Amino acid sequence: MNVALTYFCNQKCPYCFATDVMSTSKDSLEAREITIDNLNKVINFMKNSDISCFRMIGGEPTLHSRFEEIYNTISDKGFSVKIFSNGVIDRHRVEFLSKKDDFENIFLSIRHPEEYLAKDWKKILYTLSQLNKKIILNFRVYKLDFDAQFLFDLIDEYKLIRLINWAIAFPSLVSDNVYIRLEDHEKVVNRMVELSRESKKRNIRWGADSGFILCAFSDGKLEELKENVGFVPETNCLPGIEVAPDL
Repeated sequence: MNVALTYFCNQKCPYCFATDVMSTSKDSLEAREITIDNLNKVINFMKNSDISCFRMIGGEPTLHSRFEEIYNTISDKGFSVKIFSNGVIDRHRVEFLSKKDDFENIFLSIRHPEEYLAKDWKKILYTLSQLNKKIILNFRVYKLDFDAQFLFDLIDEYKLIRLINWAIAFPSLVSDNVYIRLEDHEKVVNRMVELSRESKKRNIRWGADSGFILCAFSDGKLEELKENVGFVPETNCLPGIEVAPDL
């Protein structure tokens, strides 16, 4: 179960499908950040439902004004923790997390370095350097001329978990975002196959998120991706529970 701690975000990813609920302002704080009271309601629901993993999402979950308190509350209740972050995390919160060994992973959604402001990329590199043993890189393809070579380099340089989680950007129903048209999915797969050969040499495995269509994997491409990097695409978007800050 995914729980949105906050709808504040410090990035504007071109492929974002939730821009209608995201904000970089501090207006309507109560509507955009989960309260401790609402958090306790979520915790009770999860306990009664035998859910043992608390998946923090946002926005950027570490932007919550009481992030440390929320984390400790969740941890004290015995949950394992997964954090879905963009990696642009303030130093004091990176240092807070570096002292915690009771969370499973940080799934860090990343774009090409050239797409960031210098100050934001510096924060990402600090996050990688301090939390490397917990980090799995997420990469969402939203343009055909994508370059993912830098992912391999980051994994090697910062000794991250040797796994990349892939997804394809899909259209939003409520806002204009950048995404891959269905007729272009096969072109994306062709590029992924090329990259998988380099990834195999570096012993970096791949995982899959939603967005892929099976018919894009023609002419043995699915078999080669599975052989090279263990990649099996998620072609079904199953229903899931995502709790907003206001429940």
